[in-house]
Amino acid sequence: MDKSNPATGGYIAPLDGLRAVAILAVLLFHVESPFFKGGFVGVDVFFVISGFIITRGIAAELDQGRFSYRGFLARRMARLVPALLATITASAAAGYFLLTPRQLVEFGNSALAAAFSVSNIFFYFHTGYFDGNSALKPLLHTWSLGVEEQFYLVWPLIAILAYRLARLRGLVGAMAALGVVSLVAAVVAEPRSPDAVFYLTPFRVFQFSLGAVVGATGWRLSGAAATAATVAGFAAILVVSMIAPGAGSVLLDMLLPCAGAALFLVGMSSPVARLAFGNAVATAVGRRAYSVYLVHWPLIVFTRPIWTKQPEWIAVPALIAASFALGEILHRAVEERFRFHNAVPSPTRRRRLLGVGAAQAVVVAVCVIFPLSGGLPFRFDANVVALVEATQIERVEIGEASDYGRCILNTDIPLAKFDPAYCVSVDPAKPTVAVLGDSFGIDTVTGLRDRFGSRYHFANASYAGCPPFQPGPFKAGPPDCERFNRLRLDLVAKSGIRTVLLTGNWTPGQDVPLAETIAGLRQKGLTVYVVGVRAAFDRNVPDLVVELGNVGTANDVLREHLLPNRSAFDQTMKAAVEKAGGIYLPVLTAQCGLACPATAPTGELAYIDTAHLSRAGMGLLADTILERTGGGFRIPQSTPSR
Repeated sequence: MDKSNPATGGYIAPLDGLRAVAILAVLLFHVESPFFKGGFVGVDVFFVISGFIITRGIAAELDQGRFSYRGFLARRMARLVPALLATITASAAAGYFLLTPRQLVEFGNSALAAAFSVSNIFFYFHTGYFDGNSALKPLLHTWSLGVEEQFYLVWPLIAILAYRLARLRGLVGAMAALGVVSLVAAVVAEPRSPDAVFYLTPFRVFQFSLGAVVGATGWRLSGAAATAATVAGFAAILVVSMIAPGAGSVLLDMLLPCAGAALFLVGMSSPVARLAFGNAVATAVGRRAYSVYLVHWPLIVFTRPIWTKQPEWIAVPALIAASFALGEILHRAVEERFRFHNAVPSPTRRRRLLGVGAAQAVVVAVCVIFPLSGGLPFRFDANVVALVEATQIERVEIGEASDYGRCILNTDIPLAKFDPAYCVSVDPAKPTVAVLGDSFGIDTVTGLRDRFGSRYHFANASYAGCPPFQPGPFKAGPPDCERFNRLRLDLVAKSGIRTVLLTGNWTPGQDVPLAETIAGLRQKGLTVYVVGVRAAFDRNVPDLVVELGNVGTANDVLREHLLPNRSAFDQTMKAAVEKAGGIYLPVLTAQCGLACPATAPTGELAYIDTAHLSRAGMGLLADTILERTGGGFRIPQSTPSR
């Protein structure tokens, strides 16, 4: 057997080198290396590799008349599940000591989803404003395993049918056709629902198909062409890993690195591929890529309070070294012990599969306890747990009070759900103020309605992650952001609303587009208020309170977790707003004066995460806004120009 021939099923050393490239890109991205802001594309490369390997093996076995769907699934189960279960188990043990009740409930639910290969679907439905910080979810990375395992369930069946109809040509044609359909669907759906394109398998099939077509056909270049393909493929992956914006662009973030991986595959016989990617070091890293991938993200999540306080030159190498060390343990102790090598007899395989099934049942049983028990709250002070739990219960009420899903959108709520006639309306019985914001619009409009709904009518048009800027060269937010900004500003202009309140999770550099937006609104005769820079922390505030076990201690130490340079940034924004003719409402000093209280004067928790507010916190924000306005909003009497 020619072990370098992709069509024969033999070992290809540079393929493990490509795995090494992918895992290093993912690691550098997740440890927040400034040089690999697009390292998430390493997962896309893994999908191409999977499509190549799986289809290459299926094609060879179909050609020999010995392919077994049941045997294929057994091999995949032995390959993937044991190490995954070990990771879930270790994470559950760490979570018992380190996760708050809320986090442990979510962990248990995500662990169940991962154990049943549907974590991508789970996380698709559990992302966004009301679902907490993704950086604090230990099993978030298992979404990619869900995608792979769902692909493994369906693709062999399609391959069998296609092969029976037209043999290898039918198999290749089917995979290519599915890939084209998947790519077109991803491009069409991405502006409307980037989270669906990211998490759900149908939109990822084109990535597998690129590798699958190469694997089934055995396409392979030689000589200078192979070298060019290797270099070009690696360069495409590297460049996108370093520059990709991560905004969900299908063609840049998803297709280009996968095309690069496919190019690499057809050039794997080149001397460059064998030397640079088929050497002992690269292949050793590649063989451990799966185990390293499994352990690295829980490690990053659980140690985040430690490594985020270290200099980058210490944190990044330490996390990478620890990931490889733990990955080596998992690789040797679990992954290699359960894989179905050719020398493993059938009775041993059956025993291993039964053992994996039993382990899966135990893991499921344990993880069920976490959500059923409410996250084992007995581990913490009952009063503190109840305080935090109150902020979770009120989220439904906040959603209703803010018209979330009708006037406030996110990337998974289509723009068509926005109700212009209801959201941007004028009440003839009382003055109207239009609140335009990102996810901070939820906090602001809810607090204002709670406190001053009898005095003012608050129109409401916000989009999570989308700062309220007039369309222009500055691009920020989700794909529909500019379209939504154009819509809400046009609606305000046509409605006769005379006063606008802009609110957002302002970040450095946004003072320029904000000032331009204010100037444009002022030219139309509107009074423009801007809610200033707000407090934001490097820790989830409720979790910090639970960990400390004492509200008073949390109130004393929370200021230590305030993001750096907030006061200076607040002054920059204030100067820009006032120069443009807007009225700046400083709120940071009210939130964080000499201290940054985690609670309101009533004793209720003021925050629900690192920056968003609880109902009590929203009331404090509204009181501060009214105080800064001098007791009320200015409502111009003249009709703004159209």
